[in-house]
Amino acid sequence: ALRLTLENEGAETSEIRSRMDELVTASQAMATRLYQQAAQQSQAASSEPETGDDDVVEAEIIDDDEA
Repeated sequence: ALRLTLENEGAETSEIRSRMDELVTASQAMATRLYQQAAQQSQAASSEPETGDDDVVEAEIIDDDEA
């Protein structure tokens, strides 16, 4: 809508400002949704249990020269 208003050479300043306000409002709403989705994904990722490396074996190194 803003682009069409700007293309109209006879557009009033108040109409352009109104369209700009609409664009800012829509942009802020989109940013809020993206932020909420990122927070939900982050929360879901942090609530998942960490998968450890099940192939780890504890061992002790014994030097045969000292035995």
